[in-house]
Amino acid sequence: MGRCSCSVEGRRKMMLIPSKMEKIMITVSLVALAFLFFHRRKAKAKTHVPYPPGPRGLPILGSLPFLEPNLHVYFASLARTYGPVIRLRLGSKPCVVVSSPSAASEMFKDQDVAFANHDVSAAIRHCFRGSKDVLWCSYGPEWRMLRKISATHVLNAGSIEAMAPVRFREVRRALRVVWERASAGEAIVIRDMLFQTAMNTTTTVLWGERVDDDGKGEQFQKMIEGILDHMIVPNVSDFFPFLAPLDPQGVARRVKGIFRWVDDYINDIVERRKKAIAAGSTNQLDMLQSVLHHMMHKNDPQFAFFTLADLRNLLSNIIGASTDSVTTTMEWAMTELLHNPCVMEKVQQELDAVVGRDLLVKESDIPRLCFLRAVMKETLRLHPPVPLLVPHRPSSDCTIGGFAVPSGTAVFVNAWAIQRDPSYWEDAEEFKPERFLKEGKELCEYIGGNNFSFLPFGAGRRACAGIAYAERMMMYSLASLLHAFEWRLPEGVKLELSDTFGFVLRKTQPLVALPVARLDKPELYA
Repeated sequence: MGRCSCSVEGRRKMMLIPSKMEKIMITVSLVALAFLFFHRRKAKAKTHVPYPPGPRGLPILGSLPFLEPNLHVYFASLARTYGPVIRLRLGSKPCVVVSSPSAASEMFKDQDVAFANHDVSAAIRHCFRGSKDVLWCSYGPEWRMLRKISATHVLNAGSIEAMAPVRFREVRRALRVVWERASAGEAIVIRDMLFQTAMNTTTTVLWGERVDDDGKGEQFQKMIEGILDHMIVPNVSDFFPFLAPLDPQGVARRVKGIFRWVDDYINDIVERRKKAIAAGSTNQLDMLQSVLHHMMHKNDPQFAFFTLADLRNLLSNIIGASTDSVTTTMEWAMTELLHNPCVMEKVQQELDAVVGRDLLVKESDIPRLCFLRAVMKETLRLHPPVPLLVPHRPSSDCTIGGFAVPSGTAVFVNAWAIQRDPSYWEDAEEFKPERFLKEGKELCEYIGGNNFSFLPFGAGRRACAGIAYAERMMMYSLASLLHAFEWRLPEGVKLELSDTFGFVLRKTQPLVALPVARLDKPELYA
């Protein structure tokens, strides 16, 4: 038994000791595996696209504790450190900030379809659940339908031209109010006066009624400003999406309350107009009647899935886009002109040469006001109304500037930083309208075109659809105010140029100015 046992144990040991050939085979196999591993790793390193650089942030919170109130300025400072494409994490939300024309071109020109969706906040998703909205709707058939309806019935060239009498009446009303205040030696809060003019113009065009006529002008203004303010308010539901159903800060509830007020107001108008159309007792030719006619008679396939909720959303979109951003830009223009009196004098000299002092400005005069158009462009360059544009959200994995941008990332385009970049703009921080002129004539650069160093209204297929309307309203209103009045600061008031970050980049302190009549015929103000 002992010998047998020993013999078995010996055989086992011999089986565990590899032969020389086996050693060679094992060595070759290990070398082959190592070569394959390192070859694949090297190949992967060559093909892997790195993420953009950026601050590391803290665990869980990311860069949230380090954000500064003026995000456009903070992001610009990060770009100077990390480059024109940076990545940072806000809670669990990955974000990329683009701060160069070349990177913006990659987004809006080379990869426009991939970046055709906007990044929708938790509050906005809560409000538009189940209905469509042209600003926040995902790119696709529904968005194309909404865009086509707004372009066909409101924002086409023919409609904008047909609105001229409405703009004329509302601007005349504003001139009369300013003249009365000037005669009494009273100062004007520029923003409030401009907002009321823009709002009443838009609502008259949309449904044939001025908001001021029912005494709700100021409240309507607060509601529109409140909606835009809440689009950019820091919300923990955006940084930690699993908390969104709880709405811990109450942002969604507040936004929904504002939308409910606007919806109720617009719904009352829609219902009254529907009854009038059904009774055949209206002959108004406004946008609301045109759209309701198509919806009630089902004679246009693009309205097959267009609901009354969609109509209310569309009206709210147009009002918001044509009031706050337009008003803010004109207020900044007046501020820069008061800060640069020589430029204001040059604008008024041009107005006197083109229009004279015995007539009021007409919209047909606008194409000849080249210097004033340059002033408007320079204002938009230094003070883009939406400084980070509307954030985008790529629908597929993309690259920008050689860096990976995964699908679902919130992508901000810092138009404010791009339009002040000294690499593209000489004396970038100075207000110099002449940069948009060549030999006294306006340069061919068009607001909202393919010059990605100048994009105050965005670019690509999700650029602002109302650029032509906004430009017409701003130019005509500003020309009329500068032509009809001299403007100065009240005694003891110091002009300030600071801004406060928001969805719309407003002045920190509203501009207050004293008007003095400058036309030769007092009856022109009546």
